[in-house]
Amino acid sequence: MAKMDEFKAERAAIKDKPFKERLAYFIEYYGARTLLIAVCVIGLFTVIIKNITAKDVVLYAAMYNTMDLKKDGAYAESFKEYAQINPKQQDVIIDETMYIDLVHWDEYTNSSIEKTMLFITSQELDVMISQEFVIEYFAYFDLLMDVREFLTPEQLEKYKDSLYYIDRHMLENEQEPEDSLYLEYKHDYPDPRKPELMKDPVPVGIYMGDTNELAIRSSYYIDGDAPVFGVVVNSKNAAWANQFLEFVMQK
Repeated sequence: MAKMDEFKAERAAIKDKPFKERLAYFIEYYGARTLLIAVCVIGLFTVIIKNITAKDVVLYAAMYNTMDLKKDGAYAESFKEYAQINPKQQDVIIDETMYIDLVHWDEYTNSSIEKTMLFITSQELDVMISQEFVIEYFAYFDLLMDVREFLTPEQLEKYKDSLYYIDRHMLENEQEPEDSLYLEYKHDYPDPRKPELMKDPVPVGIYMGDTNELAIRSSYYIDGDAPVFGVVVNSKNAAWANQFLEFVMQK
């Protein structure tokens, strides 16, 4: 079956199911054998992290299509200091290893999506930072939290002109994609910056703007213009994610 046919079948099968069933179906779609391997790798990773550090991970942030310029862990350490995180008992993980290209779908994209879904299922992933197309992909699976659930009123005012919206009406009444390559395939989604064009607008992300103007640029190269910051819908660490947003938006 062609990739787009598989994608159509996947979306049609899950679009009316509740959140937990959508996650289960999504994972099943990628195959039991690959899933087993991924589970073993992630399980081993989790055991190693817990045994070596014996720390509570208070924030796991995934930065897609990103290059770590220093590879020294200093950015995570700086956030710990900023957020007054106890380094002896708590830890922060910034994962820049995931790569997603929905035009030229390859093994890296496949494994990154698998890893993302598994980490969401296990409630280990808290934050996503990436280009619009990656955020859109997960947002229209209803996997990102409404920012009004973790931002303060003051922050909502501060970021009101930088919010990334999805139309929940389209999420709940989505049509099957056209039978074409993803390069040509266009969802009929409204502009995420224009909630006035939506029937049921929901803000699920914050545009970071030009990252060249942010301090994070000295530690990470984030591909694309104006990446989006989002919090995973079932994150247990939304309060820490809130502080991480303020940290990454520093100039």
